Amino acid sequence: MKKYLLIIPLFAANFFLFSQQTLFFDDFESYNDGDIVANFSALQGFGPNGAGVAVNDPGNGAGGSDQYLLKSSGYNVTQFVTTVTPGETYKFALNGALTGSNANGIKFQIIQLHGAGNSDDEIRVDFTLASVGGGQQNVFKLIDTSYTAVATDTGNIVFRILKNWGPAYKIDNLNIICNSCIAPLPDLRIINVLVDSSQSSSCDLSSSAEISVDLDNNGNESIFGFDVNYSLNNSNPISETFSDTIAPGNNFSVSLSQTIDLGWDGSYNLVVYGNTANDTISFNDTVFLSLENFSSHNSYDFINDCDSITWIDGITYTSNTDIPQIAYNDFENYNDNDDISIGLDYSSYGNGSTINTSVDSGQGAYFSNGFAVMDSSGFGAVNWDINVVSGETYEFKTYMKPGNFNSASLSLRINKGGNDVVTANHPGGNEWEEVVINWTADTTGQVAFRLVKTYGIAYFDEIEINQTSLTPTQMIYTSVNGCDSIITLDLTINNGSSIVIPVIECDSFVWEGVTYDSTGTYTNIYTGLNGCDSSVTLDLTINNSSFIIDTLVGCDSLTWIDGITYTSSNNTATYALSTSNNCDSIIILNLNLLESTSAQISDTSNLGVSYDFNGTILDSNGIYVQILTNSVGCDSIITLDLTFISGIESQLENKIHIYPNPGKDQLTISSNVVIGQLFLRNLQGKIVKNTLVNKNKLKLDISDLNSGIYILEFNYGSIIWNKKIIITN
Repeated sequence: MKKYLLIIPLFAANFFLFSQQTLFFDDFESYNDGDIVANFSALQGFGPNGAGVAVNDPGNGAGGSDQYLLKSSGYNVTQFVTTVTPGETYKFALNGALTGSNANGIKFQIIQLHGAGNSDDEIRVDFTLASVGGGQQNVFKLIDTSYTAVATDTGNIVFRILKNWGPAYKIDNLNIICNSCIAPLPDLRIINVLVDSSQSSSCDLSSSAEISVDLDNNGNESIFGFDVNYSLNNSNPISETFSDTIAPGNNFSVSLSQTIDLGWDGSYNLVVYGNTANDTISFNDTVFLSLENFSSHNSYDFINDCDSITWIDGITYTSNTDIPQIAYNDFENYNDNDDISIGLDYSSYGNGSTINTSVDSGQGAYFSNGFAVMDSSGFGAVNWDINVVSGETYEFKTYMKPGNFNSASLSLRINKGGNDVVTANHPGGNEWEEVVINWTADTTGQVAFRLVKTYGIAYFDEIEINQTSLTPTQMIYTSVNGCDSIITLDLTINNGSSIVIPVIECDSFVWEGVTYDSTGTYTNIYTGLNGCDSSVTLDLTINNSSFIIDTLVGCDSLTWIDGITYTSSNNTATYALSTSNNCDSIIILNLNLLESTSAQISDTSNLGVSYDFNGTILDSNGIYVQILTNSVGCDSIITLDLTFISGIESQLENKIHIYPNPGKDQLTISSNVVIGQLFLRNLQGKIVKNTLVNKNKLKLDISDLNSGIYILEFNYGSIIWNKKIIITN
């Protein structure tokens, strides 16, 4: 609804100023040196140079002025002719200066003119310069006389300066005034202001409202041309000039060619005022108009939700609604000087390739704060590439403002295949203007919606592209002011997702940081990129691996199933076998390796006497090997180095006694002969005891030796004798 509050000044029907009325005045400062003044003013002149010539004489005019009128020598007349009103008093004044001695030759006259000649003229005032003491040369004398018109002064009256003879005469500040006249006074008065020719209630004020103004001439002189100015919300005034004539007391109505935009909600202050030349009465020139627009509040309810939504109309929607708005930007969410060349859905080229936002409080379209600026000097275009459908109707609109009086360079265009098929230009001026294109597509495919400037700086705001042929989902309310409010649902339904992931794993599975070791289904909820819940279910099957201990006992070494030969006991080695459920079967080695034993025996026997080697009868020298089983079940290898001896060697065998054998900790060795160097060797031949005896008897400490078979060896002269002993520590 629109509501007007008109504040119209009240005043009397007529208001006149009673004051001096200047009929003629000239200080002769505006002429060029040597100008014949009668050719440029209302003065008349007779004689050489007519009324006289303008003389530029800096500082030497009346009161130190720079120019004056010079009447030539000899006879000449300078005069001003006008009509007078009987009973009014007129003043005839000037500053004059002689250039020679001719004060009696200069007269000042006021004459009532009759007929075509001078014979019937009536002289009302007549005196000489000499009569008022004006005889000094080159000194300006004030001449000031008055005359009250009589009843017979109904024709023209002439105010005359007559020089009958003599040298030139200087005149400055020639002034003819009616002291008692009612001053001619034009008074342009604004009676009423209408917007869109009506003051009826409506829910929507127009975005292109027309202003009509009713005026009259409240003065006593005709108005010849006038200006009507208006300002909306303290914006820069816009002025329109009318050349019409308004006679005193007459009314006149005008309609302004430029419209105002009242299409936005809120209050507007419109100031309309007129002015014309010589109108000194200002209190009735201006009308203040307060407007308030309670327009239909059309809005979009932008909703982005998941799966379904029940809207204010009670309907549950499970899919997107038709969206008529394709593109929109009001540039309110940027920082000052943000480069938005990449931030919007457009491309640009030419010198307009960089586009910045400007944040300037109240300076955008409809006093918004943010708007876009293309500030490079040359050609620039901004494209929105839109896929259109043949037969559908599209609306492309924005607010444009030239930055440097280049409104002719701003336009909206729809370009198809490289050719502009529709163009809408900025209407002119240096203000924000809405530019709109409504176009029914005649093709299906991509079309460029283009904002173009051919040169200069361009501002734009509230860019909008709508597919107006679509029918949106809407709710219509009637507000308290009686206006319809339309809410359009712009709904985007994003669907959540549900995913099942089957996994077969051995023993355990780690998912999202959690370790699972049993078969089952497990669900996690995530928020997707569209903001909706996505459920992911893990369908987990756990197959268990098996563990087998392979207990083995071996002698000396063992090559296991892993191909490795082990030479010592081991209970850490493992080997994985793949089973039918694809999980490992782990075999753990439990190996106990036992040692084989060996002994080397050197022994003698008398010739002719057989030798019993663990059941084997030997009768000749040689090295003999027997493999037996030791106490742990491994091989016991005995090597016998057998020598058959005779004579002294046999006697020596009988003379050396070793006891106890087997022995423990200590052996006693006694001999009938002196024992020399003594060696005790293990079966590997390594000497474990070495001592020089040189006596018949010796107690040999064997407590530090391990149990086993050893060979005791010592020398007797040139004979090396050895004896097998068994140590049982």
